[in-house]
Amino acid sequence: MGAQSLSSRAIVGSLIKRIEEATVASWVGDVSWLNADANQEIETYKWLGEVPSLREWTGGRQAHGLKDFGVSIESKEYEATLEVLRRELRLDKTGQIDIRIGELAAGAARHWAQLLSPLIANGAASAATYGTSSTYDGVDFFGNGHRDSQDNEIGATAATAARPTTAEMVTGILVAVEAMMGFTDEQGEPANEGLSSIHIMGPTKYWGPLQGALRSLIIQGSGGSIDNVLTQMEGITFSGSTNTRLDASFGASNKMAVFRTDNLVKPFIRQEEDGLVVDAIAEGSEEEIKNNRHLYGIRATRGVGYGLWEHAVEVTFA
Repeated sequence: MGAQSLSSRAIVGSLIKRIEEATVASWVGDVSWLNADANQEIETYKWLGEVPSLREWTGGRQAHGLKDFGVSIESKEYEATLEVLRRELRLDKTGQIDIRIGELAAGAARHWAQLLSPLIANGAASAATYGTSSTYDGVDFFGNGHRDSQDNEIGATAATAARPTTAEMVTGILVAVEAMMGFTDEQGEPANEGLSSIHIMGPTKYWGPLQGALRSLIIQGSGGSIDNVLTQMEGITFSGSTNTRLDASFGASNKMAVFRTDNLVKPFIRQEEDGLVVDAIAEGSEEEIKNNRHLYGIRATRGVGYGLWEHAVEVTFA
């Protein structure tokens, strides 16, 4: 940007461009479904849970309406504002302003991850943390209190729980996927039939073992070198990430989470009104006259909540 680009229009244009270019963490879209048409302060999702299966047509149709249970998610307003002094514009501090614009856009890209991470961290205590209405069945998102005592909070063995080996990480992932494949819906039908994509998330300290589990063709097992079934499995693809925001919870408890990512309904729900909005209080404004500065801000009205527990498993190494 040159000297003449330091107008409010140029700064707003640069900010919008940076926001469009900013990369949202890939796991956000993998593990959550976005309702981009939210228009209520509190949105209720009653379609979670029971879906009718095909049955023999005898005695007329049996209609299944939306159940009373569901998840209610509140949208809140968020903002971030950048101050640019009129003196900075006059002295053409282009590089400094451009860096701050980039930081503001990067912060906006991180926001979904900031909102979703506490849901993951508190999944085993979601009822106490967010209330029983935070999950569609009224119990902890991770736990054994789901219908028919189904349990999506399981254990895996590691010689050193704080640092499982690559082979132990592979076993932990497989145990979680096996548990997920065994879940049934309210009709007693498989809840994860056709599963084809899995994402594993752990604290920072699991980065090494997780990368080994996802990339190594050969791993060291208890009896020597063995094929890594994760990298050679047909029909299911695996991806993974470490989330620093989970270090204080999952890291301290030696946990990771395994999510199904290929289904339309995801483990988590995001909702948003109108996307990110860019505002400017600039040339000729009362703010400029009184405080000798311009303000450039972004704002959003959004919320997050729990979706299907059937698509998520928490693993604790011990």
